[in-house]
Amino acid sequence: MSDDLDLRGIDSRYEPNPQFRAALHRRVAAILDGIDLDVVTDQRDLATVDLEPASANSAPSRNRRLVAQVILAAAAVVAIALVASRDDDSTPADQPAPSVTVPPTTPPRALFGTPGQLLAPGTYFVEEVDGTPTPRIFITVGAGWSNFLDEGIGKNGPTPEKYSPEDDVGFITFSRPAKVYVDACDLSEGFYPGPVTTLDGLVTALMEQQGGWVDVTAASDISIDGYPGKAFQRTVPAVLSNCPNFPPGHMRDRELDGNALRSWWNESEDNIGGYYYEPGQVETLVVLDIDGTVVVINANLWMGSSASDRAEFADLLDSIRIDPTPPRPLLNYDGQVSLDPGTYYIDEVDGTPTPRIFATLDSGWKDPDTRTGWSLAKGGKPDEGGIGLMTIGNPVRVFSDACHPTDGFHPGPVTTVDGFITALMEQEGGWVDVTAPSDISIDGYAGKAFQRTASADMSDCTTRDGGPIDSGQAPFPSWESAVGINGRYAPGQIETLRVIDIDGTVVVIFTELFPGQSPAAMADFADPVLDSIRIDRP
Repeated sequence: MSDDLDLRGIDSRYEPNPQFRAALHRRVAAILDGIDLDVVTDQRDLATVDLEPASANSAPSRNRRLVAQVILAAAAVVAIALVASRDDDSTPADQPAPSVTVPPTTPPRALFGTPGQLLAPGTYFVEEVDGTPTPRIFITVGAGWSNFLDEGIGKNGPTPEKYSPEDDVGFITFSRPAKVYVDACDLSEGFYPGPVTTLDGLVTALMEQQGGWVDVTAASDISIDGYPGKAFQRTVPAVLSNCPNFPPGHMRDRELDGNALRSWWNESEDNIGGYYYEPGQVETLVVLDIDGTVVVINANLWMGSSASDRAEFADLLDSIRIDPTPPRPLLNYDGQVSLDPGTYYIDEVDGTPTPRIFATLDSGWKDPDTRTGWSLAKGGKPDEGGIGLMTIGNPVRVFSDACHPTDGFHPGPVTTVDGFITALMEQEGGWVDVTAPSDISIDGYAGKAFQRTASADMSDCTTRDGGPIDSGQAPFPSWESAVGINGRYAPGQIETLRVIDIDGTVVVIFTELFPGQSPAAMADFADPVLDSIRIDRP
């Protein structure tokens, strides 16, 4: 979510500054030292700092006043826990920190699979809401979240390995309201008469809705990746009477008084978005205009939710991103086609299907031709001021001598990572500055990586047919894929290879820096795109 919103609080009157954070740190330190054991409150602690009033004409900003309340409450909990544990902690201060294993990065995955299915922590997306396609809307979740029916995700309760509506904490849904009830308690009053297909129209209908809502905050202007919206919070009364909207046998098997609020109908008419609101339920609504489609993302916490639950839900809402240009398939265009910056993918390498392989490109990349599979040029060809190439291929054989390709191919198999690496490391032809292969892993797929440089003198090399090398020609054909030779290396050309086993298919991701480029150019060209490579596990 952009800097325009932090849904720990919607009140837009104040925004904390560095003085606030410093004062908070001093307060926590005092608590830890046993100097200050008073209750942490926003009134006491906010009085020690000067919170700058936000300009009435400025866009709303993150970390508003309620942020302070959440931070202070969390600080008190942490501080008390630390004070309680300080005397019992006999671990030496200089004891080495435990090692941390960083899990592989997984590309964003689609939400809403099997209802109740546990979600692995990570980033997920939706690309349609109530049947209407939208740019991809991303949200990042931690542990304990599950698919909640077809339009939302639920936070699990005491049994985090499986979603259980009887003991969950709350849920977040994505919906597109078509009709809003005039009175959430008395549905016989019908629907709001005004239009609800615009941002302002829908927010007005929800803000004017009767039914006893309490603690309704003012709607604040927000923006998520350039898409405008509004956000506010409201709470269901702790006691509901004369609101017989809760259907018998509803999925939440609790001792209720048989009453609930209902807010709206979705465009798909399944009413998941408006839902049935129980006593004390707290809802935060994010209403967005996404290219003319009004989408509501609403986070609901059941009565009695903890401060940590509220903080987690706020973090999830703050993680929302909208990508107007989702990953695009990279087609082997016929000719020098410039590519817009963004993320691209392929799902086959030299005719062999693979999981999707993603790469994020900055400006200046071109798709030069179709002859070498998935091959991209940064800045064009060498005579056009180009920097280098990145190619992805599937090797089938390796030349024994890159300088004299007529000597034939390496006798060993190259259909495994180790076999292919061995053939390349044993390849003759005058390679220099060859580094030792190191073990790597991309999203759980194991492989190896190394770097090498073509000989600066190729005067004795021959072509594939055994003929002499013409001036300016780039010989050194190292290996072949099913679609032909991977490329020809000019004198002094630097190559970085990453060789991955993807479900039994050996895939080579390699960059070639054109001769004459500086080490800084190599780092600027190769490292970012290679580091952006992701593989989507099925």
